[in-house]
Amino acid sequence: MLVCTTRPRTQQIERVVGIGFQPGLDQGKIVSASQAGDIQFLNIRNQRDAYLTIVAHRGSLTALAVHRHAPIIASGSAKQLIKVFSLEGEPLGTI
Repeated sequence: MLVCTTRPRTQQIERVVGIGFQPGLDQGKIVSASQAGDIQFLNIRNQRDAYLTIVAHRGSLTALAVHRHAPIIASGSAKQLIKVFSLEGEPLGTI
C-alpha cells in the first residue's frame, strides 16, 4: 500500500541513484541522491520541499550510503571520489 509520494527535484529531471534513512533517527526523514550530484534531505511529513540540499559532486554521482548507527552519509562519484557528510550537511572528509 502506498503511504506517500514526493517529488522535490523540480529544477531538472535527474535519475535518483540512491535513497536511504537511518533507523535510529527520526523515521520520517530520508536522504535522496541524484545523478546530477546533489543530495537532498527530505521529511516525508512535509512533502513540498527538501529541508536541506548538498551539492556533493559536479555531476556523475553514482552511489549513496547512510550509516546505520553513526550520523553520517557517504556519496561516491564516477571520478572515484568518496565524500563523507554529517546529517546536518557538513563535509567531514574526502577519500
